[in-house]
Parts: sequence; C-alpha cells; structure tokens
Amino acid sequence: MNITGNPDSYKIYAKLAYAIAAKYGKNAVADPQYFIKVPTTNPENEPIDTGLDLLSGFEYGNEVDRNWEGFTAYRLPQEQAATLISVFDAHGGYVDGQSKNTYGVKNADSDFLVIPPGRASVSNGYTFDMYNHILSYNTSNNIPFHALNYHIYCSNEQLNSFDRTATNIPKYAINMERALDISEQNGYEVHKIIDFRNRFMPSKPIWITEFGYGEGGGRGSQSRY
Repeated sequence: MNITGNPDSYKIYAKLAYAIAAKYGKNAVADPQYFIKVPTTNPENEPIDTGLDLLSGFEYGNEVDRNWEGFTAYRLPQEQAATLISVFDAHGGYVDGQSKNTYGVKNADSDFLVIPPGRASVSNGYTFDMYNHILSYNTSNNIPFHALNYHIYCSNEQLNSFDRTATNIPKYAINMERALDISEQNGYEVHKIIDFRNRFMPSKPIWITEFGYGEGGGRGSQSRY
C-alpha cells in the first residue's frame, strides 16, 4: 500500500482531472498550459479556451470493484481512496510534497463535482476501508467526492442478481421503495448503505446511476442500462 495506496502515485490522474475541469467547467484558468492545438484542417481556428461551462462534474471510471474480471479490473478500496484524493484536489494541492496548483479538479473549478465510479457491490466493508484510508491522509475529515455512487438492480428475487434459468417463479423489477421495504430479506442490503452514510458521511447524497430489471426486455431479462 505504500505505492498503490499513496495519492502521489496517481499524479497523472490528478493532472487529467485538472485539465477536464479547467476545460469544461465554468472557471477559466489563467494559464491553459495543458491545452494545445490538435492538427485539423483549420488548426489556427481551433480554440484553446477554458471555462467552457459544459460540464458540472464527472465520474471517472466504472465499477472498480468488479472482482469477476480478476486483479486487472479490481481496485482495492485503499487504491480507490488514494485515486479519489488525487483526483479531487491532489491531496490538498500537494503532490510529491510540493505545492501544485495545476493538479486536481478543485484547483481548476471549486464547484466541479467529483463522482466516484459507480460500485457494482453494495458492500459496506469496501466503503469503510476506503473511508478509513481517506482519513489516514485527510485528518480534517475532508471526503474527496460529492456522492456515494452505486449500481443497483432490484428484482423480486434479490439485489444485483437475476437467475434467468429458473422458471418456477416469475421474475420482475421492483422499485427502490419496495427494495427498502424488504431490504433485510433475500440478500438486500440497501438499508445498510443508508445506515453507513448516515453514520460516517451524513452530508453525502446517495446516487443510483444504474438500475432496473425488465424495463428493456420484459420479465426474466436484465435491462441494458
């Protein structure tokens, strides 16, 4: 963890995050050093303006806890925490122990949102390990993201699981209100996400950015999104 759990190991992430926020956020930066003209048919007409006000934030990555693809796809919670610290504000604007004002989203646009990759699992163990690692670097309890982000597929069977081979019972989607009603049954852990948030990150909203069973293909099928 001394390397992959260290925010300084993600300087390229921090620099890219700064560039995206500076280019597409609402704050024009004084020194657009990361923006060069790309060869086109009319390169002299290509603007290198910053502060275009086209994005209010971004989600970097997708389902970094997807352990079914092996170690090349799975990011440890400590690694995820270190990446977030670097992307958010480059560990308070310092990388390699030196002040850098061109690293991290917040050094480009203080209002630009940092949304962590949507989680494929609702495991609080992963979130808690990530949270503790963040605190080990940010003693001020500054959480370097704006929302808890999950992918939750709710069916009458169970959370994030849909057995299309079983034919003995009908399968159908249920809404989040119903999932909360039966959250302690059939493998549901939605209530645990809320309990964890309320205890450790009460100011953070919970975003569900992938959801649904059946909406795109009828009963017994998983939606594409």
